[in-house]
Amino acid sequence: MQHENNQQVQPYIKEKELTITKRGDLEHVSVTQQLKYLRLLCEFPLGKSLLATGEISSYWIDIITQKKPNNSSHNFIESFLKQNSFSIKRWKEIFIIFQDLMSSKIQKCTSLASIPCGIMRDVFSLDFSKSTNIRLIGIDLDPNVLEQASVLAESYCLTKRTELFMLDAWKLPFQEEIDVISSCGLNIYESSTKRLFELYRCFFKSLRPGGTLLLHFLTYPPSYGEISEWKIQYMDPQTVLLDRIIFEDILNLKLTNFSSSPQMEKMLNQVGFKHCTFYYDSFSTSAVVQAKKS
Repeated sequence: MQHENNQQVQPYIKEKELTITKRGDLEHVSVTQQLKYLRLLCEFPLGKSLLATGEISSYWIDIITQKKPNNSSHNFIESFLKQNSFSIKRWKEIFIIFQDLMSSKIQKCTSLASIPCGIMRDVFSLDFSKSTNIRLIGIDLDPNVLEQASVLAESYCLTKRTELFMLDAWKLPFQEEIDVISSCGLNIYESSTKRLFELYRCFFKSLRPGGTLLLHFLTYPPSYGEISEWKIQYMDPQTVLLDRIIFEDILNLKLTNFSSSPQMEKMLNQVGFKHCTFYYDSFSTSAVVQAKKS
């Protein structure tokens, strides 16, 4: 379980208050409004976690993708995050895209690796009734996440098929051993192009010839201009604005890497991957690319 208490988040709140106050009013939101939203973020578990970590953790991604939104909260910001936020809703859609793509692969593969794996519900909840010999490999640097994944594997009766490793994704020990690699929520925190190339080369090296990479990435937001692929014309402007205020102006979320689809395809092609196919969330704010190793 991951619940930050009030004492744990207090230093982060004071830091945010200072940053907001020193920066002054922005064109699209006042200091007063930001401080109001900040106080509301402190009142519920997801908000506290976002303040403390600067990211949507694997624990909360699992909660987000499993629970249906409800109207029980009297906290305006909590209700917004649960029901309307594009930054939250896209994780639910990406979860479904990954599951659909993995489901189409598992009958013909003998090994599937999730990097970073989180608690692996997206993998364990697949139907393996016709995939009796498949290896399920989870790789993560967080020992608590790996422990939760182990417990979840047991609950799905998949312990014997599951192998969990505490490893750096840039130092994978596999040599053409894996049929499918699923990677979600890793590259979005890496700003170095060199490091991204190294990561994708590690994936390429680990896959068997004919293997498949399923890779999540964030597309450029509208602030980047014409390179953005967001379907902004179909998005509610007030929802987009509030999402920006919460995640960019207040939380300063640690997202450091965006890519266009052509940029991603070019990078993967340079590594050696071919036949890239893209699957987007409803508003093209993020995507999963499926790429093949020839």
